Amino acid sequence: IKMSTPILRLALIICFSPLLPAQDISWGIRLSGGAPIGALANDDFGGTHNSFHTSNSIGVNLSYQIAKSDDIRAVINSTGFSGDSNRINPNLSVRNEYKFFQTGIEYCHYFNTRTQGWFAGAGINHTQLHRDFTAMEPSPFGGEWGSTFRYSQYRRFAYSLSGGYQIYRWLGIDGSFHSVSLDREQGGPLALNNAKWVQIGVNFHFGRR
Repeated sequence: IKMSTPILRLALIICFSPLLPAQDISWGIRLSGGAPIGALANDDFGGTHNSFHTSNSIGVNLSYQIAKSDDIRAVINSTGFSGDSNRINPNLSVRNEYKFFQTGIEYCHYFNTRTQGWFAGAGINHTQLHRDFTAMEPSPFGGEWGSTFRYSQYRRFAYSLSGGYQIYRWLGIDGSFHSVSLDREQGGPLALNNAKWVQIGVNFHFGRR
C-alpha cells in the first residue's frame, strides 16, 4: 500500500497507538480564531475583506513523545473564513468564503517542561480548499442579484509555524502562522497564488503527559 497522504499516516498512528507505550501518547483539541493576511485578506477579487472575529478553526491531534521535551503530532484541522462584499466597480461587487481542511504532521518542542512553560513547533500538511465566490450586480427591481460558484482544490502543500505557553498540564495557548500554496489557474476568476493567515487559540490536552 502506497501511503501518499498525511491522512493515511494519521490513520495508521491511531490504529497502532495501543501498541505504543501509554505514557508516550496524548491527544488534544485546538480551538482558534484568526485573521487572513496578504492577498487572502485584501485581494480585490479573491480576498475576504473581513475582520478577525469572523474566522474560526477547530483541530484534533494525537501526540507521540519522541524525547523528554519533543513531540510529533498527527493533526486534523478545519478552518473557515467568511467574507464581506467588496465593490469592484458600480456594476459589480464580489464576496468570498473559504474553507480549509488540513491533515498533516507537526513537531513540537517544550523549552521548560511539557506541563508548564514555553513551546514552539512547525508542521506540514495537505490542504483541501473550497472557495464560494459570489458575484453581484444591480437588479432592475432594486438592490442586487447574483450567483455563487464553488471552486475547489485538493492536495495543496501547506506549512505552519507556532509558539505558545503551556499553562497547565491540560491547557495551553498558542499563536500560529499558516501558508497554503494554491494553483491560481484552478481557483476560479482571478484566484490567489497562496493563502496565508494567523491564528490565536487554546489547546486542551488529554491523556498522560
